[in-house]
Amino acid sequence: MAIFEEFYVGSIDLKRLNYGIITLIPKVPGASDIRQFHPITVINVIFRILAKGYANRVAPLADRITHPNQSAFIQGRYILDGVLVFHEILHEVRSKNLKAVFLKIDFHNAYDTHLSGLRINFDKSEVMILGYSPDESQSIANRLNCRLGTFPTTYLGVPISDSHLTVADLRPSVLKLQHRIEPWQGRWLSKAARTILINLSLSRLLLFIMSFYSFPETLHHEIGSVQARFYWAGEGDKQKYHMVRWSEICKPRDQGGLGIMSSKRMNLALLTHRLWRIANGDGGLWLQIVRQKYLRGQPLAFCARTGGSQFWQSVIQLLPVLRRNWVIHAVLARPLGWGPPLRCEIP
Repeated sequence: MAIFEEFYVGSIDLKRLNYGIITLIPKVPGASDIRQFHPITVINVIFRILAKGYANRVAPLADRITHPNQSAFIQGRYILDGVLVFHEILHEVRSKNLKAVFLKIDFHNAYDTHLSGLRINFDKSEVMILGYSPDESQSIANRLNCRLGTFPTTYLGVPISDSHLTVADLRPSVLKLQHRIEPWQGRWLSKAARTILINLSLSRLLLFIMSFYSFPETLHHEIGSVQARFYWAGEGDKQKYHMVRWSEICKPRDQGGLGIMSSKRMNLALLTHRLWRIANGDGGLWLQIVRQKYLRGQPLAFCARTGGSQFWQSVIQLLPVLRRNWVIHAVLARPLGWGPPLRCEIP
């Protein structure tokens, strides 16, 4: 506690504590430019204790002093809520044939700017424009010094489009799962290790996207095939026989399964959880937009079931699940770091 007291009164020598060792990890083979490296900084342990201590003191106040539209890095707020705001605004613009300019800005890292503050990285920034002619759109992009982008695009890893996302648009997410598996192929891993790897690493790649869109059955089948091939894989390129149906393996442990994430069940649980948040008023700006667009002062039970964005179509079809108080058995039904628990008591 003495070090906290010295920090509070200003007698501590911060120059001895506030330093770090920076290591640059190359992003690509033969990296020669500073922008081609990832920095990893090891900060002095004592200073990290100080920073963590005061961050914990400020955390209870952060929600009250931070603008309600700030969705990230505040306890009780979830970074992906901003994706939903973008999705709903984009749908509103397209459905009403409005004019709009969407800026997707990338910032240089601090080590790229010689610690002179945030600067826009125009090489990675782009602008998406709706309602203007091609010539007008290019003129706007030139004035903003940004590349003219198109939809669909990605925001925080989630695909976003001004039209309905197809299987082809969502399939790259499944391919990422396959690419993540490839480095582990051919290695000797126990079945327990494979189960943990599937649940805690591989499957989490899909959780964010499945909390916005209802995946078609085709993609659920492809996800299950990728998981099953990895689980039953032998050494090298050898494949073992699948001794048990994959649907049985994905059952909860208390039902005789191994508790491996079933993408279909998890998709259903995540979307129902979104619907639960709407019903219980648990949300910020995104909830205001959804209520204004679809509820319009009416209870959720009387809202329109047709039309709306792809997100709205995905969640509103699950209203019977909310009414009947079904329990959805889904692995990882616990706080995921970006939202409250999935298992909720629904009246």
